Amino acid sequence: MNHLNSLIQVDCSRMTAGTSIQMDQRMISIVHSRRLEMLPPLISLLRILKEAGEKVLYIGLMESEDTKQILDEIGVESVLYPHHLITFREAPIERIFQKLTSRVLPYLKRRWVWRMLREHGLDLQNDVVWSVEMESAAILGDRALELGCRHIHTFYELGDVVGKDYVGFNYRKFVKGATIVQCEYNRAHIFKAENELGRLPFVLPNKPYPHPRCRNLPISDENVAKIISHWAGKKVFLYQGGIQSDRGDLVQMIESLCIGCPDAIVAVMGKKTSVVSRLETAYTNFSYVPFVRPPHHLEVTSHADVGLAFYEGGRVWGLSPLNPVYCAPNKIYEYAGFGMPILCNDIPGLRYTIGSAKAGICLSNFDMQTVAGAGRDLMSKYTMFAENAKQFFESVDLVSIVNRVLDFARGEQK
Repeated sequence: MNHLNSLIQVDCSRMTAGTSIQMDQRMISIVHSRRLEMLPPLISLLRILKEAGEKVLYIGLMESEDTKQILDEIGVESVLYPHHLITFREAPIERIFQKLTSRVLPYLKRRWVWRMLREHGLDLQNDVVWSVEMESAAILGDRALELGCRHIHTFYELGDVVGKDYVGFNYRKFVKGATIVQCEYNRAHIFKAENELGRLPFVLPNKPYPHPRCRNLPISDENVAKIISHWAGKKVFLYQGGIQSDRGDLVQMIESLCIGCPDAIVAVMGKKTSVVSRLETAYTNFSYVPFVRPPHHLEVTSHADVGLAFYEGGRVWGLSPLNPVYCAPNKIYEYAGFGMPILCNDIPGLRYTIGSAKAGICLSNFDMQTVAGAGRDLMSKYTMFAENAKQFFESVDLVSIVNRVLDFARGEQK
């Protein structure tokens, strides 16, 4: 077992003291249509359920070696769809065939999912099926209506309608009958109003569980460790995520820090883009860290001093333009768990979390003087901001929330 997992297990014991989920050997089947490694909050949910002693089955609709590795680490029983999405470069004939059959693929997956549920002993009268992201619910189809509120569904994005038009899936009946979970308070109210629901969806924030909480963790990846070694003795501002050319104000924030705080390191961890390449060339105090698979990315985060967060309103991937305005980022909890203050832009999803908790500074102007001044302010009052960040992190009890969701779905709490 690596050092990060050891720390996580120790911290988990401390975090769950005094809280518990009722032991119940009725099965919980998690149905997911993307790669697990792309959704850290789902990894957190699986860990919570597993540690609670629940009988958990993960049904993945996309095969991935990383997914298998994560599930093996958690110890969750799983079955993954026997086919994966291939590129044209890998196998052109097979890729063309996949394209031609893409319209029927959801229905083939539906048959496969229900066969897997039957083979693993699903009891429609007692067990819980928990789908995540819209397409997963659409693939389950109307048969899941038989579960009633024992069909739990988590929306991770506002305006996610992928699969809404699938044959054999009644969206209106689904949202009225299932136990709905949103990951942010405002999104829950928007969803309730838009769909004329009788009750507010549960709110389960995208907080990592568990979190190591210890700074300066050993780095598992040798190449990444070499990059981090150059940070020694420097204050480090870290942004976790990809940066595209259309995120102008974010790029301006990063450039303002590079210029205004020349003695600090300004780092970006994620997919490399042309913007990142340009920043590497332009600024000697800019540091790029390649994508690190969760939860090992937290090893890198633990070596930074200030976290950067930035979300901008607008329609992305067909989602609601309000999705980024009422953002629900796991990264703010990842930063806060280490006691890292956060420098971010001023939008509702960040002002009423980071701003309200005084765990960082929200900016509406990104010129060099304003951004550098905010960076210096965070450093001069670091102890206060760091303590507030820790309190913000600890204010959310994921175990208790999951407990309430399950109790409601199982009819044990109204």
